[in-house]
Amino acid sequence: MDSLSELAKMFEQVPTEIDGHGVEISPRFKLPVVGAIYDFGSKFGATPEITAEMLRAVSDRGYIASLTFHPGTQCVDPAAWESYIRVARDICDMADVRIRRLNVGGGFPSYRVVGVEPDLEAIFDRIGSTVAEMFGQDAPELVCEPGRGLCADAFSLITRIKAIRDGSSIFLNDGVYGGLAELPIVGNIDRVQVFTPDGTLREGERSGRVIFGPTCDSVDRLPGELNLPAEIAEGDYLVFHGAGAYSTVTNTRFNGFGVMTHATVMALE
Repeated sequence: MDSLSELAKMFEQVPTEIDGHGVEISPRFKLPVVGAIYDFGSKFGATPEITAEMLRAVSDRGYIASLTFHPGTQCVDPAAWESYIRVARDICDMADVRIRRLNVGGGFPSYRVVGVEPDLEAIFDRIGSTVAEMFGQDAPELVCEPGRGLCADAFSLITRIKAIRDGSSIFLNDGVYGGLAELPIVGNIDRVQVFTPDGTLREGERSGRVIFGPTCDSVDRLPGELNLPAEIAEGDYLVFHGAGAYSTVTNTRFNGFGVMTHATVMALE
C-alpha cells in the first residue's frame, strides 16, 4: 500500500479481522538510494512522511501495522538496506506506532556477470545489525521476498546459433521476445558457455559479438556486445547461466518463435 487514496479503498473493502485473525496492512515507502539496476520508486512507494500518515491510520483503525520497502532490482549494495531500515524507524517514530513486521524486499541480487558475484551474506549481516541497532528489543519480525536471488541459478537457458553474418553478428533461435526479454532492461548475462554440436566446450580467446534474436523486428537484439569464443560457429549452443528469474515467464511466442523444452541437466561437461 503506497498511497492515501488506495488505502481509503482498502479500508472500505477489508475488515480488521478475518476468522479471528487480525488483518495486516503494510504501507510501502521509497528512498532515492543507489545500488540497483533499476529503481522501483518511480512507480511504487510513498515518501516517508506520507507513509507515516498511512501507518498511523492503519493502526488507529485497528489493523496490524507493518512496513515494507524494495531497494530496487538486482541491488548489490548492503548500504541500501541500511538506509531503508533507518528510515523505517523514523517512520515509526513519526507515526508513534510499533510495527509488527518489516518487509525488507525484494532486490536480492543474482550472479549475472563474471567476476561480480553478489555478497548476499554481507547484505543479510547489514540487515540484521541495522535492525538491532535501530529497533533493539522492539525489533519487528523480518519478511523478505528473495526473487531472483533465490531462483536465478535454478535454470540455464540453452540457445542455438542459426546464422553468423559474414563472420560478425550472430543470430540465435531465441531473443528479446523470448527467454532473453529482460536483458535490454537490466543488461546482459555474460555467464555464457559455448558448446559445439557434439558437446565440446569452446574455450580460448574471446571477442565482442552483436547478438540478434530470430524475429523480424530489428529491436530483437541484446544490448551492446557479448564476449564469445573467437572460433564460434553456426550450430553451436550458447548456454546462458543464471537465467531462472525471467526466461520462460517472459516468452511471448512473437512471430511463431519461442517454443521451449524443459530438461533436467545434472552436469555440463
